[in-house]
Amino acid sequence: MTGQLVNTELTGRDGIDPEEEIAAAYPLEQLAPTGSLVKKDIEIGNLTKESLDSTSNRDFTIAGDNVYGTVATAAASTTTTVTSTSVTGLTGNGLTVVDAPVGSIVDLEKGTVTTVKLSDDAVTTRAELQAFATEDGARVFEIQNKYYQVEGNKLVDFKGDVNELTLVGAGVADTTTGGSVDTLVNTGFVSSQNVTYGESKTSVVNGTSINVASTNPNVANPESGDVYQVTAAGQTTSSSKDVKTGIIAVDQAGNKTYGLQATNTTDGKVTAQTTVTAAGIETTGDIAFVDAATGSKTSVKGYLEETSKAVDAKVDAALVEVDSRLTQFNSTAARLNSRIDDVEQTAYRGVAIALAAQQQIPNIGAGQFAVFGGVGHYEGETAGALGVASVFADGRTSLSAALGFAGGNEVGGRVGVSYVFGGK
Repeated sequence: MTGQLVNTELTGRDGIDPEEEIAAAYPLEQLAPTGSLVKKDIEIGNLTKESLDSTSNRDFTIAGDNVYGTVATAAASTTTTVTSTSVTGLTGNGLTVVDAPVGSIVDLEKGTVTTVKLSDDAVTTRAELQAFATEDGARVFEIQNKYYQVEGNKLVDFKGDVNELTLVGAGVADTTTGGSVDTLVNTGFVSSQNVTYGESKTSVVNGTSINVASTNPNVANPESGDVYQVTAAGQTTSSSKDVKTGIIAVDQAGNKTYGLQATNTTDGKVTAQTTVTAAGIETTGDIAFVDAATGSKTSVKGYLEETSKAVDAKVDAALVEVDSRLTQFNSTAARLNSRIDDVEQTAYRGVAIALAAQQQIPNIGAGQFAVFGGVGHYEGETAGALGVASVFADGRTSLSAALGFAGGNEVGGRVGVSYVFGGK
């Protein structure tokens, strides 16, 4: 950036002569061509100790005690107000790279910047305040004709006689209701293990709180104000998302897993996570392929689902065809079985007819005939038969015939001829 040099000076820290020690700050202010002011600063040494003149040129706070290292800042601002500060800090724990809003807290040993603020829907009203003391030294505030007694960091309704209170001071009170208290934590950290970038937000439904600020030195509160809680805070919700690359896990045996891991959480529970290691990719989400020519994306999950649907459709069609063929086969087999049963039954009836029609030729003389009948039974089937037998006039030739009937209208018959040779 080019600009006009406004001021450069050397300011020592830790009570050390800046001309003899490295522990020093090097502030630089440049007026950008647009008229905005850019404040640049490099500090080396104990970064959490106050400067020689007990003033700080930072618009944020460095957390911790005796944090040694180097921090470089570049604060962008209007001609009167700093809007944000880019912070790069190096300590024994690692490298921190964050943007610090005004009033935030930077932890150089963890690589985080924390900002606490009220949500936009919180309502703050200001009113005059009177401070009283009771006979036993308790503190009581009167705000908008309502009396509160101080109990630790809380204000509770005063139950005593207000006429017995002693006025000790006056001031102003800012009462905040509604909305939420949001704690925002951004991370940008390079450690010896991995590189982590992320952000988290914790929101607590705001109870009623009162900030008491003094305009009278007799009141027992500093001008910066003390915050008292009137009603308890409500439900807490949280969410976070971060990405980590490098060593992402170490098991009990000390084996390290190298890779990349991106994680989203809600209220402390992992809602989405993707891990990339040499072993492969594990994800709760989806993987998409990008066509380099068209830029179109194809979801692996969607592709597999569509492919599965197509395969299922073909399998279903094949199964329907198989079912149809099996039905036809079963029908044919049933008809065949029925025919076999019919043939079997008819055969059994034929045997029964044959048994019924069997008859020995009776002992009759030449020119005589005889009538006979019989019944036959075989494998559950029964038949009846009637027959006739006759001997011709020569006394040697005989003829017999019979007809048999079964239960299925089956009819069978036989005819037999015999001739006697020799003798008389």
